Amino acid sequence: IWLAPEVPGQRGAAVAGARLRYLLSTRGWIDLMAVLALPAGWLTGLSQHDAQLFAIVWALKYIRQSSGLTVLLRVLRRAFPALVIIVTVFFVVLLIAATLSYLFEREAQPEVFRSIPHALWWAIVTLSTTGYGDVVPVTIWGRLLAAWVMVGGIVIFALWAGIIANAFAEELQRRHFLRTWDLV
Repeated sequence: IWLAPEVPGQRGAAVAGARLRYLLSTRGWIDLMAVLALPAGWLTGLSQHDAQLFAIVWALKYIRQSSGLTVLLRVLRRAFPALVIIVTVFFVVLLIAATLSYLFEREAQPEVFRSIPHALWWAIVTLSTTGYGDVVPVTIWGRLLAAWVMVGGIVIFALWAGIIANAFAEELQRRHFLRTWDLV
């Protein structure tokens, strides 16, 4: 707080206001968490070895210094509306897949597909194309659904990648334009 960014020549209330703004900013909170990380770990009663895990908060201090992560945040901010649409589609497909898998497989595998929330595990693993193999549909309709969900997962992740790649290209083009403008 003492070293908070100040404008040269400020005194009294202006300095206090600058310090308060810093304390209430994201940067101030990250610095506060970094300072309190280890003492918080020790006060929770964890062993010294496990308390050191709280120090991962220190990494947040370096994130704000990284120009690459600044570009990434700008890209995600630019692509946010499109990404929200894709996330919505992801959850809709996920719920439809879980519901249909429950309907198709509940009688063939009652222990695995005993409810829609239980079927969500299969749906998320299949939609993300991870496919652990611990839950596999056995009916023909369940297998056809699995194929549809796998292809749908590939399409959704391809859309995510395309949106982010396009936003990166736009950001790099913007940065190139600004550098060229500065040269002119």
